[in-house]
Amino acid sequence: MIELTLEDFKYFSKKQTLLDNAIKKQKNITHDEWLHDLDNNHTIALKVEIAEFVNECSDLWKYWKDKEPNREQIIDEAIDVIHFIFLKLNKSKRQDDSIYSIYELYYLVNKKLKHIEDVESISYKNVLSDLLKYNDEKEEPELLLFVVLFILSHYGFTRDDVINHYNKKNAINFERLDNGY
Repeated sequence: MIELTLEDFKYFSKKQTLLDNAIKKQKNITHDEWLHDLDNNHTIALKVEIAEFVNECSDLWKYWKDKEPNREQIIDEAIDVIHFIFLKLNKSKRQDDSIYSIYELYYLVNKKLKHIEDVESISYKNVLSDLLKYNDEKEEPELLLFVVLFILSHYGFTRDDVINHYNKKNAINFERLDNGY
């Protein structure tokens, strides 16, 4: 399992805040609009990114295909999901508590997974299916983050891969903003 630190979680949160603030400024979005009026938009975006990530993990569920998955596309879509997870977390009224609780949950589950004899016996197909069932009104985004990182670890990605790809995608997002994307 990918071992991120609490500092990594805080880093993602800070970087997402900077991106969100730049978007709000350029698009003339008020803080109130961001928190309330655009909440459905953010939920839709997160669900779309989840679906795109699941689609890229085709070898785990598309039994009819022999084509190898594109690892670069898998991590790109995972990073998109992570961006929206931290957007949602940052919008919560208890941001610091949320970041800590997401890390605490991640740490505890990761610790338990280390003691499972055969992690590969876990059905990734079922994990992906559960990911698609994410319900914004009932579930916390930290579960999503754990699942995304769990699946990335299946493909052999590391902490450095996640952080490097996050930084790369974050830079692309700022370029897109500068270019009127």
